[in-house]
Amino acid sequence: MFAGANYQVGDINDFWMYDIPTNQWTWVGGSTTPGAPGTFGVQGVPSINNMPGPRHESACTWKGNNNTLWVFGGYRNVGEGNDLWRYDIATNEWTWMNGSQLTQVQPVWGVKYFPAATNDPGGRNCFARWTDPSYNLYMCGGLKNNGANECYNDVWNYDLNINLWTWIGGDSVGFSNGLYQTNCAPDFNKLLRARFENRSNWQDACHNLWTFGGSAMVSSGAMNDLWHFNTSNYEWTYINGDTSTFTTFFYGTKTVSALTNKPPAKIGAMSWLDKQNNLWMFGGTNSNFNHRNDMWRFVIDTNCIQTKIDCNQPPLNAPPVVAFYSSDTILCEKSAIDFFDISTGNPNMWQWYFPGASPDTSTLQNPAGIYFPSYGTYPVTLVAYNSFGQDSLTITSFITVVANPPKPIVTFNGSQICCSQAQSYQWYFNNAPITIGGTSACYTPSLLGNYYVIITDSNGCSSPSDVFIVNGINDNALNSLGYTLSPNPANNILYITNSIHNMANVTITIYDASLRTIKEINTNNTFNQKQINIPCDDLSDGIYFIRINEQKHFGVEKFIVRH
Repeated sequence: MFAGANYQVGDINDFWMYDIPTNQWTWVGGSTTPGAPGTFGVQGVPSINNMPGPRHESACTWKGNNNTLWVFGGYRNVGEGNDLWRYDIATNEWTWMNGSQLTQVQPVWGVKYFPAATNDPGGRNCFARWTDPSYNLYMCGGLKNNGANECYNDVWNYDLNINLWTWIGGDSVGFSNGLYQTNCAPDFNKLLRARFENRSNWQDACHNLWTFGGSAMVSSGAMNDLWHFNTSNYEWTYINGDTSTFTTFFYGTKTVSALTNKPPAKIGAMSWLDKQNNLWMFGGTNSNFNHRNDMWRFVIDTNCIQTKIDCNQPPLNAPPVVAFYSSDTILCEKSAIDFFDISTGNPNMWQWYFPGASPDTSTLQNPAGIYFPSYGTYPVTLVAYNSFGQDSLTITSFITVVANPPKPIVTFNGSQICCSQAQSYQWYFNNAPITIGGTSACYTPSLLGNYYVIITDSNGCSSPSDVFIVNGINDNALNSLGYTLSPNPANNILYITNSIHNMANVTITIYDASLRTIKEINTNNTFNQKQINIPCDDLSDGIYFIRINEQKHFGVEKFIVRH
């Protein structure tokens, strides 16, 4: 048992285990203080110090594979969360797997049936949840208390292999009225009405969802409709009950099944599934909080819903059903991404088409390194084949390639090298990132060598500048500080003259063409001359660089020695 609410002092995050053989409770984690904050840690990294924050109405819980427990969202003191957590029973460690540390995050549905890192159910209280044979997580609908008490009818899948959400059913808006049509007729277009507090949920032997009642809004009344969702083909079936709220009910004869029997509209009723796949439901309340203690059993009519024995077997003698996703759908130009086939029906041949990319086709099941050189919006097509036929799927505007920012311009500004305006900067010296002071628009070089900057814009796209060589190639560097060199080329003596000020407290360094230090001269504070003579008798013929450091500025210039 995890978390809950103390309505006098706030939510709590205590975690308890009940040992059935000993009939004893054990406190295994969390705080004993209501309202105590949790610790998210690093996403995807388990830690004994991690702990979800206090919450209640976090009814979306699952038992995962490898002895793990999962929980999503719920009300976290100041709003619904969208955080997904995994608990490892063996190590007693929580892992923050997905979602935000914030509350009231808006949903991002993305493209239906396609997983993406940006997909997000948003913060909500959700009550309908189930798993498939691979322990992937499913949930449906729920409430977001964002001032409008918006509720949903969407269906989500979380794939444990790729740790991504996929929107697989329902609408991408709140307050949907759904689409009932004829009952007992599966239909891809059918949709249940948006709802919350539909705690009466069942997962049958085929890992499909059954859900009863709930409320579209407190003021709209509770519902008594029963629905079935098929996880193999994503079809809803409206089973029975009414299509509106504030409905009548009929108990019939106790223990006797009848088509005319109809439970009252309910929210918050408890539910169980027996070994014969019968659905059981107890208690609950209507929108006026009139509580009941009635017990109901629903026997599945196979003429209405065909419950297969071979639930985990794919349809025989059928072509594949194409589906795919990519490692990213929004990228910068001159970037490469990977594509993954998730088609059902055991395809054995594939044909991909990537217009505008390189390569623009592939016959691999999971092509990698597909390169998009230019910005724009691109479609992707996959055709999959098996021995019974083929299926194809084209998604227009599937890939969005964002233009990289223009190449930055680097110039000298006194003693600094400065870059044109950008969102963020990273300076490099001789191809290594500068860790101290290297993330501003300007940088003050302390060494001769090769400098460049990589800028990043608001889209996360980057561009490098040209390499800027701090070694005297810029012949105006010393002139801008008032210095002149003569003669140049020099013979026996190089005269350094300053026309602006005395050359007190400066450092003069001579480098050869490989930037090796040859000699260094330091003046003191009392040096009142405007000229210094540098002997060149000991220098071989060739190219040299001279660097003059003042207190706040420096300059570098090239000179030649020729005897």
